[in-house]
Amino acid sequence: MDGILRHAVSAHKLARHLVRRVPRDALPGVVVEFDGEAIAALSVAGRAVLCAAVRAAGAVAGIVAPDGEADHHLGGPARTEGEPAEALVSSPGARFDLEVYANAATIDPRAA
Repeated sequence: MDGILRHAVSAHKLARHLVRRVPRDALPGVVVEFDGEAIAALSVAGRAVLCAAVRAAGAVAGIVAPDGEADHHLGGPARTEGEPAEALVSSPGARFDLEVYANAATIDPRAA
């Protein structure tokens, strides 16, 4: 998810936008990984909204790699001591069953 969310675009609107872009039959039985500039800019609560939305749409889970924001929210690193944050991010060149790219800046804040 590239781009920056426009003013008044909530995590709920972002979640609806993303779920609509994924074929319904692609969600059951999979884990959805969220990544990108717009995701990193979300609060931990906003990230939880995304993960819950794909779960409600049939996915096994939604995940966002931990970062400094998650560390701050949890009161410390969201990983074992000495483990770099990069260890919890998809490997470069990882293959996915489906990749969906979107630009957060194009989401209309008036959209339902």
